[in-house]
Amino acid sequence: MKYLLALLLLPFVVGVWYDHCGTHDNEQVWLNQVVQHLSLLHESCTDPDTREVLAYTIRRYDKIGGFDVMILPCLTGYIGCNCPYCPGLTLDPDVMQMPISIGAMLLLHEAMHDYFPYLHPFVDERMQEVGCL
Repeated sequence: MKYLLALLLLPFVVGVWYDHCGTHDNEQVWLNQVVQHLSLLHESCTDPDTREVLAYTIRRYDKIGGFDVMILPCLTGYIGCNCPYCPGLTLDPDVMQMPISIGAMLLLHEAMHDYFPYLHPFVDERMQEVGCL
């Protein structure tokens, strides 16, 4: 039982730690570019549902922070993580080396895990709609 509690608390502990370990200025500059790219997609999008998801992502994930967007190494094989029970999401630092358009899609993908049912089949379907923009 205590291991389960530790696993549930881990994202909150990491979020508090991240907020107190520097200013993350370079990450914020990168995130601003990603949000700007998402804003351009939002302006050109005609589907109301997709526009709402884009608008939510732009509003919710526009700053670097422990309970917003963290740039931290993820588990091997992953480039992003969003625990639905904990506010915020995490992207691997390697994402910052990718084109801004790819970083924007990865941020959007992780943000979509905030929507029920949170699972990949739902997220992947919505990402295909965005890919048509």
